Amino acid sequence: MNKSNVTAEQTRQLETHAATIGHNLGPALDEHAGEIQAKVAEHPELRHYAAEIRVMFDMMRSHLSGEYLLPQKTLAFVFGGLALVAVMTTAGIVTEPFPTLLLDAAVLGFTTAALAGDIQQYVEWRAARDPSYKAVRSELAGKA
Repeated sequence: MNKSNVTAEQTRQLETHAATIGHNLGPALDEHAGEIQAKVAEHPELRHYAAEIRVMFDMMRSHLSGEYLLPQKTLAFVFGGLALVAVMTTAGIVTEPFPTLLLDAAVLGFTTAALAGDIQQYVEWRAARDPSYKAVRSELAGKA
């Protein structure tokens, strides 16, 4: 399992900012997920995070459907990370002011690092139920 290399201070700052997003953003993010993911594949700074972003969208959907409930801290990071990606890809669905202050691929890197264990756990859970998800697991393993 991957260990996060995010400092306690970075984690606290991300939690504070991500918690301001709220669950009401989930449906809007889900509605634009395909568009956002297509733009991520072309974005020079985000392309590296494409697999993690896909998993974060899947984690969000699983949580919203009640299929795989995420802990509050993880949920805040997932919504915060996806909101940041939406802003960075100019999807324009996020109206929260904090992403403009944090508009940087490094912040997404911190977010995915903080979620590394949760992402791995979700991928294992999902791959056990959906054989097609083993490709995602392989892709993430290739990045390690």
